[in-house]
This record gives sequence, structure tokens and C-alpha cells, in this order.
Amino acid sequence: MHKTTGLTVRIKDQPAIPPLPAKRPAGQALSASEATFRALAETASEAILSANLEGEVTYWNKGAERMFGYTAAEAAGKPLVLIMGSAWRQAIERYLKARQADAMENTIELAGRRKDATEFPLELSLARGGDDGCILFTAIVRDITRRKRAEEARRLLLDGVKDIAIYMLDPGGRVASWNPETERIKGYQAEEIIGQDLSRFYTPEDVERGKPQHGLSVAAAQGRFQEEAWLVRKDGSRFWAGVVITPLKDEGGQLRGFVETVRDYTG
Repeated sequence: MHKTTGLTVRIKDQPAIPPLPAKRPAGQALSASEATFRALAETASEAILSANLEGEVTYWNKGAERMFGYTAAEAAGKPLVLIMGSAWRQAIERYLKARQADAMENTIELAGRRKDATEFPLELSLARGGDDGCILFTAIVRDITRRKRAEEARRLLLDGVKDIAIYMLDPGGRVASWNPETERIKGYQAEEIIGQDLSRFYTPEDVERGKPQHGLSVAAAQGRFQEEAWLVRKDGSRFWAGVVITPLKDEGGQLRGFVETVRDYTG
């Protein structure tokens, strides 16, 4: 925890580190914590930057230079919204001016803007610390262009599948995606089923036996769950189906969700 800002920031796969103070008296040496921050921040692949309460950049690492095209010297003192997409600029300005500390303690996705004026999707983790005498906002920024392209490719692929319902579930078994063919087979529109529990598709007796969660548990532990069973459409009608559940895990083995495919054998 930094004495001046009271702010602790975590970088992926790194220990907690404090941001640089907004100002340092001339000639004052770096403290041990500030030296650690510089060493870690300058070698991080993410863009790491800090801004004061007015939204002016006070720190800009090498990752930020690579990502946005501005050198540290060019970025220093510039408004933080300089690097935001046009649709987000006013919102971020209001965000900073309102001092909405609690609202900023999370990660959001928005459009970033490079020096050459091109825009790209980014993930922004903001944190606020300090007191009214010295407030800093520190951001860790990741370019998620590849992830968004992969998501779009997956969406296009799923939308083109016929005769099989394919949808994603979050780690808790709630519906996270829905496509037209799944809507046709199960009867639910995306807006009424996304966020709902997987058990909505099972018969009351199977729900009582814990069958939906059993399938997820087996898939997570063994890498795949497969069965044939009676499932239920929105209108209450039942159909005999082949079900396959596959877990989605990140590079570190952390469970991110599931993909479930359902083939209607009665259609």
C-alpha cells in the first residue's frame, strides 16, 4: 500500500505494486516501492498508466507507448481521454470528475484510440486511491483485438450450424450465448434465456435428481460429458436429444465456462 496514494494495483502474474505519486519534490530519490513499481511496470506487456484527478496523465510505461503510439514525453500531462474512443470520451470525463471511486474498482471494455487515430477494443482495469490532497487513477490496459475477432468468428460459425443447438454456459451453468438454430430447437429467444440456469431445459424429475449440475461436474473433471435424455422446450413439450458438454479453460487451466451441443432426435 503506497503512503501517498493508498492504492495497490496487481499486474497479471506479478505481486501487488503501488503506482507512482503524482508529484515528487525535485531531487528526491525513488523509494523502494516506487523503484519496484518502475521495474515491474516497464517490463509488463500491458499498458500501465496513471492520471490525476483532472484526468491528466502522470505515468506512462513502455507498454502504453507500444499500444497507443505516444511516447511517455508526449503523453505526460495530456488528458486520459486522449486514448479513449470517441464514443467513450465524455463518459470517462464525467467518470473522473464525479470521483466515483466505487464504480471504478472494476474492469470494463471500451474502444481505445491510437496516435494514428485508429480505434481498437481494449480491456481497462481502473483503480482510485489516495485522499483529496493527492488522488491518482491507475489503469492497466490490455488490447483484446484478438479475443474479439475470435468471438466474432465463433459467433459466425455457430450462426451457420443447422439442426444442432450450440450455446455457451458460464462456469455456474447459466446461458451465456444463443444462436438462431438453438432458438428454433428450444423455443427461447436470446433476450429471455441468456442468464438463465441450464436446468430450464431439463425435466422436473431430472432437476430434482441434480442431473444438470452433474453433467457440468463430470465435464469439468473429465473433459467431456455425453448422454441421451429427455429435454424440455419453452412450450413444455419434451424431446429426446443427444447432449454433449465440453469445458472451456484458459491457458492456466482455469474454468471459463462450457459449450453444450444438443441434437434433437425427434425433429
